[in-house]
Amino acid sequence: MSTERTPNQRIASEWTDIISCVCVRTRLCPVAFALGLALLSSASAFAADLLTWAPPALTDPLTVKISNGKSYYGPFPDQQDIILQMPEKPLTNKVKVDGGHNLRLMGGSIKPDNGVSFMLRFVDVTGSVFIEGVEIDGKRLSGDGINVSGKKGFTPDVYIQNARVMNINGFSGGEHADIFQAQGDIGQLRVDHLTGSSNYQGFFLRPEFLIAGATIKNVNLRFLPNTHQRVTYLLWMRNSEDATNAYPVSLEAVYIEPREGQRVAAQAVFPSERSSRAKAVEKDGKVTWQAGSLIEGCVISGKPASGDFVPEGHAGGTYVSPGYQAGAGE
Repeated sequence: MSTERTPNQRIASEWTDIISCVCVRTRLCPVAFALGLALLSSASAFAADLLTWAPPALTDPLTVKISNGKSYYGPFPDQQDIILQMPEKPLTNKVKVDGGHNLRLMGGSIKPDNGVSFMLRFVDVTGSVFIEGVEIDGKRLSGDGINVSGKKGFTPDVYIQNARVMNINGFSGGEHADIFQAQGDIGQLRVDHLTGSSNYQGFFLRPEFLIAGATIKNVNLRFLPNTHQRVTYLLWMRNSEDATNAYPVSLEAVYIEPREGQRVAAQAVFPSERSSRAKAVEKDGKVTWQAGSLIEGCVISGKPASGDFVPEGHAGGTYVSPGYQAGAGE
């Protein structure tokens, strides 16, 4: 049974976590709490259920209906904007979209029932990929949840909001499965409200490809049992030994539930506390990174007190967008 949080509960929980991250890293607790109380008392604060980013504008979009039994869509011209229309019933096959400019996918469930290396993949995109209200369940196979890559010479922005990506399965001798992976150059990664679970990895954002930056907020991730590897990472943001292609990361109300007997800073995020550069530091259940790491904010060990950011049943085939915060358009 899903448990919906009221706007008051949601924003109070998020601001408590944001303030606690400020307190861990600085001596600004009194200032932070005063600011938080001022915002909580403001009418604008109760836009908590509204999403941060509105979809990029589309020009003469082509509507493409996604259906069971068909996994490949494209190739589409570089300047073609596309609306991807998902069915109400869950798809039982993977979906690959090839090409296009600004792509928009809102709602739908993907629950493949046979072995595939990914569930949802976008390749050779030139403008943006906007994903909202999508539910992905990989419990019957091994593979990535969401992959995105830009066409050579392009860096599409990626938006993922109100998404639930669960039961991602992988192992080092086979599919290195991730909740999200950039498999080519991208622009800004913007994530608001996502719940995910994986027995292997989560957000794999190692900068072997160009990434302009990442803003990750209102996200909770948890590990599933894995008898093959005891150490994998739910949030991999950069290589610690090599600063090449390092990019700025902003974290806000991000939770990770580590494996039993493990700690987030040691075995769930990278750079970790063992990294020589951009070292992670865990204190009072909050993980921050050294100054100069380009990683702002913190990861909180555990789960949100009021439940998943995207509860079961919130995303899927009958999804309705709650709308967007004022000024959310690009």
